[in-house]
Amino acid sequence: MGWAEIVGLRSRPSAILASSRFNPFSEEGRSRNHPQALLESLRRIGVDALLVTGGNDTTKCAMGLADMGFPVVAAPKSIDDDVSGTDTMLGFKTRSTGVRAT
Repeated sequence: MGWAEIVGLRSRPSAILASSRFNPFSEEGRSRNHPQALLESLRRIGVDALLVTGGNDTTKCAMGLADMGFPVVAAPKSIDDDVSGTDTMLGFKTRSTGVRAT
C-alpha cells in the first residue's frame, strides 16, 4: 500500500476493510440464507475462530455464529459508553475526542 492509498484513511474508519452495516442475522439476512453462507465462507478460507469488537449488530452477529457452533469471542464497543460493568468502553474516547475537535 502506498502513501496515496493511506492518505485520508484516518478520517474514514474501517474504509480500508470495506466494512458494511449489514447484519446477516437480520430478518432480511436470514430470509436470504446469509448466516449459512457466512459460516461456509469462513470455513472455506480457513478461519477457525473470530475475535470481534463492535456494537449491538456486531455482538448479535457474533452470537448468531456462536449459536451455529462457530467459536467467537466478542468484545463490546460503544460510543455511548453504556455497557454495564465497564468503566469506559472501547470507542467512547474516540467519539468524545472527535466531538470536542469539531
